[in-house]
Amino acid sequence: MPTLYIPYKNPSEIKKEDMYPFVDFEKIEFRIEPEGIRFIQFDEHPLRRIKTKEVINILITKQGKLKGRNSTKLHSYILHVYEWYQIANREKETNFPDDFIDSLIFDPLSEIE
Repeated sequence: MPTLYIPYKNPSEIKKEDMYPFVDFEKIEFRIEPEGIRFIQFDEHPLRRIKTKEVINILITKQGKLKGRNSTKLHSYILHVYEWYQIANREKETNFPDDFIDSLIFDPLSEIE
């Protein structure tokens, strides 16, 4: 499953003088589905090798609705994630360098080819 790396800051808060490699990130996995895009985050523990418990499993439909457990509570966070997803897919124009934008999504399946 592809992983999206999300800066903690909003896109408007990242300045040109910020060192892009030193911007703090977190990660969330996503899956494109016929209904929209699903963001999934697991409860990870360094001693566990198997991801078992989903902390976040929210679908953003093509109509822009959020569906899933805790979608109301996590509404602003998921919109933040979705904004970075749009930037990573170049659906939203920014002045970030191409290297930075290209590093936001990691797809292990694309590395195999």
